[in-house]
Amino acid sequence: MQELFAHIMITAVTAIMAVTAMEVMNFLLKRRIIKSGRLDQNYLELLTKKSKQTNAFKWGILALFAGLGLIVIGCLPFDPEKSPIPWGVELISIGIGFLVYYMLTLKNNS
Repeated sequence: MQELFAHIMITAVTAIMAVTAMEVMNFLLKRRIIKSGRLDQNYLELLTKKSKQTNAFKWGILALFAGLGLIVIGCLPFDPEKSPIPWGVELISIGIGFLVYYMLTLKNNS
């Protein structure tokens, strides 16, 4: 059980670092766009808050499916020291989360 918590902590720290890096990169990109002085319709769409709303929705869906994957892992019988099953279940559940988000955004954009 302690190993499962260690994996969860490693995943959480990695996710926090990734989200922080993405936010910093988004800030730098927006600042570069504003400094360039070219603010046509395409650039204004990048700067709107609508993208932040869909971004929050995406991370909510991914967190939901990642949590579901962890619940499934908790219900499966496996040897935590030798089995790659937890990693596979978690990656598959996160992949399904990405696919669900993709399908929902396609449905909303059309």
